[in-house]
Amino acid sequence: MPRRFVVYHHTPPKNIPNILRKGLRCPPEVVARLGFAKDTLQKAHALMESERPKGMPVYSKAVFFAPIPLPFVGAGRRVMKTDIIEAHVDGKSVVADLRHFVNLLRTIQSGGDARRAKQQARQYWKSAMRIADFHRHYEKSGFDSQVWLRRKGAPKTLPSEIFPEILVEEGLTPQFLKRKLFIFQVEAVPGVPGTYTSKIIYEEGK
Repeated sequence: MPRRFVVYHHTPPKNIPNILRKGLRCPPEVVARLGFAKDTLQKAHALMESERPKGMPVYSKAVFFAPIPLPFVGAGRRVMKTDIIEAHVDGKSVVADLRHFVNLLRTIQSGGDARRAKQQARQYWKSAMRIADFHRHYEKSGFDSQVWLRRKGAPKTLPSEIFPEILVEEGLTPQFLKRKLFIFQVEAVPGVPGTYTSKIIYEEGK
């Protein structure tokens, strides 16, 4: 049986029952919460598709997955209790650096240079790797749990750090999804507004 990897989707609790019933789709409020217009997202996805390397399978970018559970809301509360969607995906899933896609969205929304946008899309795909290779070559950063660092001994051709998002099939069926309760201890990073670190102090089933 092919190996499956555990990944996590953080979403407001009100979305969870519908996800478990119907599978994963990107709710409209997620697009609004990111601060980008809907047409910006559509243009970015079209450009990403046009720059997708030959031989790279088609993956959905409609729903964000992370390799570890993270609280949906940042700093503001010291202890946070929240449900998170846990999913199981196969080795075809790909990990890429989300920062390149966010930069692309900003360029498009601001009416920036088309060549710059195309380069950002290419940088995104250049950062892509199989999920098995990601876990083999990267480890979680101690400073920011959302940034992973290249392990000692990993190929130097890989980026030194990555803000991982995992690309999976849109509409991942409910049989591979489950709701799980986590409690996090959240700490703001001194001197870096809006940045936080989180530590799991309780995980359901462990």
